[in-house]
Amino acid sequence: MSAPRLQAYPKASTPKRTSRWLIVLLVVATLVAIAWYPVYLHLRAVAVLLRIESSEAHGFFANRGIHPIKTEESTFAADNRGLRTRLYVPTDLKSVPAMVIVHGVHHLGYNEPRLVRFAKAISGAGMVVSTPELPEIAGYEIKPVSIEEIAAAADDLAARMHSPCVGVLGLSFAGGLALSAASDPATSRHICYVVAIGAHDDMSRVMKFFATDRAEYPDGHSQSMPSHEYGALVAIYAHPEEYFPAADVPLAREAIRQQLFEEIVNAKATAAKMSPEGQATMQMLLAQNHSVVNKILLANLDKHRDEAEQVSPGPELYRLHVPVLLLHGAGDNVIPPSETLWLAKDIPAQNLRAVLISPAISHVEVGKGATLMDKFRLVHFIVVLLGEAKDAPYNTVELQRVGGG
Repeated sequence: MSAPRLQAYPKASTPKRTSRWLIVLLVVATLVAIAWYPVYLHLRAVAVLLRIESSEAHGFFANRGIHPIKTEESTFAADNRGLRTRLYVPTDLKSVPAMVIVHGVHHLGYNEPRLVRFAKAISGAGMVVSTPELPEIAGYEIKPVSIEEIAAAADDLAARMHSPCVGVLGLSFAGGLALSAASDPATSRHICYVVAIGAHDDMSRVMKFFATDRAEYPDGHSQSMPSHEYGALVAIYAHPEEYFPAADVPLAREAIRQQLFEEIVNAKATAAKMSPEGQATMQMLLAQNHSVVNKILLANLDKHRDEAEQVSPGPELYRLHVPVLLLHGAGDNVIPPSETLWLAKDIPAQNLRAVLISPAISHVEVGKGATLMDKFRLVHFIVVLLGEAKDAPYNTVELQRVGGG
């Protein structure tokens, strides 16, 4: 009888060997995820930046991480009056953070094209955005009531989201007012963090810049920088009686308002009704030459210091208890970039998340001619901003019902 035939079978994998391969796969997957996630975040930030720059941006980079959104008109109560706001809501998400974005000093208010692009881009990145319209700021007046209205907008959005607090992003002078709102315990209760873009620290120092064309820095040096004629017009608009004969004051204020509202022909027609003395001053202002009023502007700084202090966040920033991100255009000639350095000096260090003075933006819009590194730094700032929003406390709500409260 022949010996039994031996058949070879493959060895069964031992649990130990299987677990080793599983560990290797998990490590590789983890490394890929770790490497990819920062890339994804930066691609999404690039998409946000492209969409801020142009509402027509499309393609691979402009669409990375961007969600479809809807807009809705609503109102909220502030200072015993109803104010309008526009809500931007992602339509394919259920749980998202929220942010109030406050327009700068512009007569179009929450309809200003740059603000609309900004709000759409931020909301598209996965956030509910509220853009309240603040009457005084839209009317070229920087007043304390706007601080309370920014806080009321944050209260309103937090209530809509059923959330303990929301972020607030302020553009231009609204950035400084947002910091004031976040610094006061009476108005900061629903503010998680603040992003200030092109903001001011001290209104008197900004007015001095308008009068002297020199920006003052925290280290004691000053820099020559021709200020935008818009700044002097806003300052004069607040107190036309100090620059024009008494009989010309109503016409002067109306002509300046028309100039600020970009009604150039009407402004010239109104100026033509003034006295010869008033016309001479107004014609220089309408020609974007404010040198004729610079001495008066400078002389009035002390006279209106108390008024300026009421809308200057600097002295109160020591009370801040929320994270802050600061962004400023290097060539900003409305509010000089030195103001952001003053803000960085006055904000408690533990609350300062990011500070960037960038050639890649002008006053509150994306600039031209920046280097690749400048653009990367701006993209990274947006990554930090979106990360701060993600880390802020928020609750899951039915986003279809956000507009209804």
